[in-house]
Amino acid sequence: MTKRIAIQLFGHLRTFEKTFASLKERVILPNRSDGYSIDFFIHTWDELDHSTVNYRNPDGNSLGGGALLPQHIQLATNLYTPKALAVEPQRDYPDVLMKERLGGGRFKRSIRGCVNMAYSLYRSSELRRSYAAKHGIEYDWVIVTRPDIFFKTEFRLDAVFGAHAREGFEIPPKGLFYAFNPFGRGQMIEEPQFLTGADLLYVAKPENADAATSLYPEFAANIDVDNFYCMEVWWGDYWRRQGLTPYPLNYRHGPDFDVIKTADSPILRQNRSLSIKHSIKTFLLYVVPYALAKKIFHSID
Repeated sequence: MTKRIAIQLFGHLRTFEKTFASLKERVILPNRSDGYSIDFFIHTWDELDHSTVNYRNPDGNSLGGGALLPQHIQLATNLYTPKALAVEPQRDYPDVLMKERLGGGRFKRSIRGCVNMAYSLYRSSELRRSYAAKHGIEYDWVIVTRPDIFFKTEFRLDAVFGAHAREGFEIPPKGLFYAFNPFGRGQMIEEPQFLTGADLLYVAKPENADAATSLYPEFAANIDVDNFYCMEVWWGDYWRRQGLTPYPLNYRHGPDFDVIKTADSPILRQNRSLSIKHSIKTFLLYVVPYALAKKIFHSID
């Protein structure tokens, strides 16, 4: 029986042109080599980036990128070959600026940004469910991530769950397995109240991914504007209310993956040689078999 992964991309396409090669090299091809069939489902917006207030955009100005143009959509279609792709304008919502408790209230966050994130996650799951129902497909796993994630090391599900298979242990039936930033709040104890980076990349069984991304229809009942710590903790609290148990993965923000917010990201500047290598690798991935390309990658690295 074919093993199947659904990869759901949500949010602004942003820097997808800069990150796709890393996704292909370190997620798509390794998992395909392990016998997985992979389908993409994308929900995005009709603009490349947002203009809502958050810690990196305190004035609420447009972060650049402009409108999502037909050529962007065509390129995304060519790269990801998604089974479903939806482009919509941002949802209108009465805006409130919340003071995040993280950082002692120094950071503000627009509630509109929260509702649109919840909507994009919800819609990406809808796209997958609709396609699966229409074609009679059952996915083994769902990976939820964003177009602006740059993968530095391989993210293989057989490796993620390898110890369970090797030792004969049951994978937690209500588990949601998230990549994170260890001790990212400066704390000495890693526990759920300090959840960090959990909204960037996670994997779950389809029914658990559905539960994790179902916040939008009940958004107002699940946000406290006067007691908002930060985005990741907000999601973690919701997951637990849904009966899910979040488990951190040994796949870390920084060493294993990063976020490329802009085309001139310092991460890319600091890794200029990496960018050149990725251009070479992208070309190789299109012209030679993966097994051969991987051997060449080792010589390049």
